[in-house]
Formats: sequence, structure tokens, C-alpha cells
Amino acid sequence: MKLFLFDIDGTLVTARGAGRAAFNHALVTVYGTVGPAVEEGARIKLAPTGLWPFFRVGAFGSDDADRRRLPAVACERARVIAGCEFPFERVTILGDTPLDVDCARACGARAVAVATGYYPYDDLHGCAPDHIFKDFSDVAHVVSVLTSG
Repeated sequence: MKLFLFDIDGTLVTARGAGRAAFNHALVTVYGTVGPAVEEGARIKLAPTGLWPFFRVGAFGSDDADRRRLPAVACERARVIAGCEFPFERVTILGDTPLDVDCARACGARAVAVATGYYPYDDLHGCAPDHIFKDFSDVAHVVSVLTSG
């Protein structure tokens, strides 16, 4: 089982619905959020998109101000819900900022960047994520990349 942790702002909310489609196609995963927002803020942002019910775990700025420590919080919460361990090599962190790539690198998770936020593609590419997308519009390709490996 894999754990996918999304920074929610540009990554999902502004991804033109592709995040929702990806959720509907992906299998054997637990989805969560990781980022500086507080849990209630994440719920408010995701509720209008219809994505909130897909998120079973989360780690938020209200859990720890250091984003680099949030994946461990999310993994522990996922372990409790799913009944299995989530070592960082089975975790993918998706985000739209260099901080999201750094967060993944700090714990050894796979880093996926998507240029749907403030940072342009070339800036994110310079952070050397494992995978990078301009957006999630090619859902089949995104899902294939995310679920491989």
C-alpha cells in the first residue's frame, strides 16, 4: 500500500479537477494532506472541490510548524487507519512549491512537483523532484506515473 500526501492549495484546488479524476482511478492507496494550513482550513479549501472525503489522513501546520516533520505525523495516522506501516520509501509527497520538494527529500519520500501554483515549471524543475508535471490534465499519465514503482 502506498501513501500519497498532497499540499492542497495549488496542487489540488487549482488543478482543474484532475486531482479528483486521479483519485477515482488510483488503487490501493491512502491519501492525505501535508502542509502549513490548519486542518479546518484544509477542510474549507477542499470541501467545495468534492475532494475532502477522499482524504483519510492529514498533517497540518497546526500539528507542527516545521513542514519537514509533517510526513511522520501523517504516516503514523495512516498506520492507525490502514493497519500497516508506511515507510517513507512508500510515501509520495505532491506539491507546487520548492518547500514541498524539500519536505519529501527531508524524509526520503518520493517528490512530485506540479506547476499549478506560484512557482513556474523551470523553478520547480531546478529543485530536482522525482517527477514533475506542468499540470494534472493528462490524468492517465499522471496516475500511471504515481502508481508505478
